[in-house]
Formats: sequence, C-alpha cells, structure tokens
Amino acid sequence: MKTTPKSAAIQILFPGAEQWELWNMASPNGEFVEEGNGAPLSATPAFAGPAARRVLALPVASTYAIPLWVFGRNAEELRGAAELHLEKDGLSRPEEPAGFDFERIVEQESRVLIRVDALAKTSLRLAEDSLAPDAICLAPRLLRIPDDQIVIWRELGRFVTAMANEGRLVYHNVLASSTLDGRAAEEVVRWAKQFHFQGMVKSCAGITVWANDVDVTLLREKSGLPVKQEPRPAPRFTPASVSAVLPQFVAELQKLELRKRRTRQMLAAGAVVAGGAVLVFLAATALTLHHQNALRERIAALSPAASEIEQIQQRWKEVASAVDPGRSPLEMMLLIRQLPSAGEVSLTRFERSAERLALKGTAASPSEALKFLGAISKSESLSDYQWTYAQPLIGQDGTATFEIEGTLTSVNP
Repeated sequence: MKTTPKSAAIQILFPGAEQWELWNMASPNGEFVEEGNGAPLSATPAFAGPAARRVLALPVASTYAIPLWVFGRNAEELRGAAELHLEKDGLSRPEEPAGFDFERIVEQESRVLIRVDALAKTSLRLAEDSLAPDAICLAPRLLRIPDDQIVIWRELGRFVTAMANEGRLVYHNVLASSTLDGRAAEEVVRWAKQFHFQGMVKSCAGITVWANDVDVTLLREKSGLPVKQEPRPAPRFTPASVSAVLPQFVAELQKLELRKRRTRQMLAAGAVVAGGAVLVFLAATALTLHHQNALRERIAALSPAASEIEQIQQRWKEVASAVDPGRSPLEMMLLIRQLPSAGEVSLTRFERSAERLALKGTAASPSEALKFLGAISKSESLSDYQWTYAQPLIGQDGTATFEIEGTLTSVNP
C-alpha cells in the first residue's frame, strides 16, 4: 500500500546503502509500522512533504557506541559514569547542545550494562531548504539487530557492523576495510569475542550480511562462522528509539523553523487586525450609503461637515495601503526579516512610500552586510523592486553600515 500525505504519520531520513532514503511510516491503531519503500534522495538529505513527526537516523559514522558495565541504579549515576568515561577517552563534545546519551541494556544485581552514544565529528548536514527533524535516532536502532549474530551491511558506501543483546543495540562501528575481506572478518570476530568474554553479548552463532555484492565463501572461511545473506530490513520506528543526542546543525534548523513559525503567527495576527479594520470601513461605507438620500438635502447647510467627511474619506484611502496585506509596511518588514541572512543584521531605518522602499542598518562585518544586500536584491518576494546600493561603510570596530533603496519596476522610466 502506498503512503499518502494524509496517512504518513512519521517521516524518516535514513542512510541507505549508497545514498539517503526518505521513508514514510503510518501508525494505525497507535502502532508504528513501515509502509511502502524508502525513496532514494540526492547526496544532500532533506525532509519534504507533510508529516506529523520527522526523524533523522544518524549514520553509524556519526556516533561512537561504547558498551560499559557500570555500578549504579538511577539515571544520574549512570549519566555521571558515562560522562567520566567520555572525558577520559577524549570523546566529550561540549560544543554540541547534547553531545552524548546512554541506554540501559542489561541489569544485574550489582551492575548495569549501558551503551554510551557520543557524537563524532562528521560533515553530516541537511539541505538548506530542509525542514527540521523533531527527533534523532541511531540508524542501527531502527534495524532490529538479532542477538546471536554479527550483522554487517553497507551504509552510505561503507561497510558497518553491529551487535545486540536482549533486543537492544550493544555496539556498532564502521569497518576499517572497504571490502568484506579476510581483514574485515577478523575485525568483527575479534569484537564479538571481546564483548562475549565481558558478558556484554551472547555467544555468536554466525554472521548475517545485508548486502548482495559480498564473497560469502571468503567471509565464511576467514571467520570460521556460518554466513547468510538477507535483504536489509526496512527501518522501524518506535518512540523508545529516540535518542537524546542533538547535533549543532539540527539545533540551528529547529531554531530557524521556530522563528518562521512565529513569523507566520505574527502575520496571521496582523491579517486579523487588518481584516477588522476593513470590516469597520465597509460597515461605515454601508451606513453612509443607507443614509445618503436622507442627508442629501442637508449637505448644502452642512458644508463644513461635508468638507470634514471628505477629509475622513481621504484618510481612509491613505489607510487602505496599510491594511492591504500585499502593500502594508508590516508585510514588507516581515518579508525582509524572513530572508536567510536577516538575523545577522540590525535595521536602523525603514522608509516606505507607494513607489519607494529604503533601508539602512548595520552588520557585524562587511561580508554579513553584503550577504544581506544580495539576499534582498535576489528575493523573489521583493522582485517588484529595482534595488540599488553602494558598498557598506566599515567602522573602526569592524562593523559595516549599509543602505539600500528599491523602486517599483512599474514606475521606473
């Protein structure tokens, strides 16, 4: 069954074998299940279309997975032990909003097995026009890794591996070898033996490969384990899969989307106010027409009052440009503040007439000023204006003062 925008409750951006995939998942009866196939995307991943929740599945290369036996019961004790281990190994990421998270795997009488997830330094980014994710997950958490198997699959052109215990992810990593050769087999078997010796995973019964272009015979000979090939399962999301890690680029996208939402709310509120003013004007006009015949004979005697009424009507004409959403200063200011670089400048002057729009402001640097000036001149929503501006003036403190003027093209000579 194909997923329609109305039934797509969750959208997952998932790292596929060679490129990113966009999955739509429905949630009938409150249970999240996968529907259809993941659509392959271009090199730069992005969310698109309507969804009640957007989930970004971080690739294996974007995080470190560190299984640890720790002593403690409550979350504060476990978090403290995880943070100390990351600092000891130099893996702490204080520049990230939330650089690490942990998950309980197995609990024993005096200790708890946890998996610490720490963000790695990667070049992962979403497209500039992408919507922000609502939640972050680790990609292997969505693939249901079997407990007694070493699982290997291809992710964004690299082979990766993972192991689990009690249905929970214990470890994942990128293989050092670019092919599944003897060295790769020795690598995964060594990890499996090490974690089994420490009581973190069960005894390994074999290797499962979610890839087609693999020499199964060579892998079986070098590892000494049974090897089977299967298609990679579709990602399956549950609320328990959500991680607390938050990369900086995701936090920036979420802030940008919040600003856009607030702008839309302000614009809607302005439209309500403008609509009220229009209704008042229409009511006044209707009332004037209703009494027009009755007042006709009194106009001659009330010429001062008539003159005053004409002045009021003239003021209404002047107000019309303010209450028209397509022409109001509020609308123009909101359009300018929505530009991608508008948050980096401060406007000190805003002048607008029927044919002209002039701005003046300051930026932290000349480059920020030029970026803002270029954004205005290239904006489709402001394309009715012909823009002219000079090079920004640089102050002693390095700030840049700029001015830009636009003239409606319909009145240009």
